[in-house]
Amino acid sequence: MAPHAERPWGPVAAPLAWAFAAAAHTRRFAYDCGVLSARDAGVLTVSVGGIEAGGSGKTPVAGWVLDACIELGMQPGLLTRGYGRATRGLVLEEGALASPVRVGDEPAMLARERRIPVAASERRYPGAVALRERGCNVVVLDDGFSHRALKRDLDIVVLRGEAPLGNGYLLPAGTLRESEEGLRRAHVVWAHSRTGGRDEELLARLADEALLVLSQDGPVTVTTREGVPVDLTGKRVLAACGIARPAAFVATLERSEAEVVDLVGFPDHVRYTPKDMGVLARRVTDEQADALVVTAKDAVKIEGLAVDAPVWVARVGLEVTRGAAELRERLRDAREKRTA
Repeated sequence: MAPHAERPWGPVAAPLAWAFAAAAHTRRFAYDCGVLSARDAGVLTVSVGGIEAGGSGKTPVAGWVLDACIELGMQPGLLTRGYGRATRGLVLEEGALASPVRVGDEPAMLARERRIPVAASERRYPGAVALRERGCNVVVLDDGFSHRALKRDLDIVVLRGEAPLGNGYLLPAGTLRESEEGLRRAHVVWAHSRTGGRDEELLARLADEALLVLSQDGPVTVTTREGVPVDLTGKRVLAACGIARPAAFVATLERSEAEVVDLVGFPDHVRYTPKDMGVLARRVTDEQADALVVTAKDAVKIEGLAVDAPVWVARVGLEVTRGAAELRERLRDAREKRTA
């Protein structure tokens, strides 16, 4: 628990946090002791998850892992719960046609960009089997660290470099899904920093027995909805996004020397409507902005919606500064172990 964090508990949050901690500990103990067991889907399975709820950088890391698998000659598929989707049960879609409504916004974005299959399922095991039967020889499990019912060959846990343990407290008093003890299950601890700052001493302790990978936001590329490159330098833009940490998006645009006239924040995983687009278009006009700028995640969800204003899409790159070669080697070793 972070020693510097102020105790945020109130009369309601305190007992809820204790109950959450007790439930998480009981469940973890049940798996550790074999009372509950994980099912093997018969395919190399790599989990990219976290112990903190929202905004730690899991999506770009999952994208990096998918790219690494492709570079190593694998045929990856993406497996997700599909948070925020309008469907239930198992949904399997081809990457180029992946619908954010059917499989979730971030999974649809990742699958479309790489043209790989994606499966959404509350129960991950059937989804992994479906991807295996589809021809995938590796399944990347999105946000699956706490979902222990599916056996995985490699567990990657993503932390925020600036605050690896959030404020140090479990939900609902803090942002942690489980305590730092859960990191003992991780094969890889990946710290992603958006500002460049890191708690190096804490990260070294948390990754004591795991491979430590470090990354930061890389170059930003901006295009029109049609894919034409745009230079943000000196441009007046209205920013709009439905992500966990919208302030980080503004900081990204400002690093690209854009003048952000305002930020319109929506709830994470929001489903945009024509009315939302009308409001944003009017704001662009009222602010005399050059364009509306959205994230790649939001761009997937507004596809097909008319906007009476220029719309630009900002994509933030991922720069791995430590551990890339070692992680690729672990992926290669895991594949060879599966095929031996």
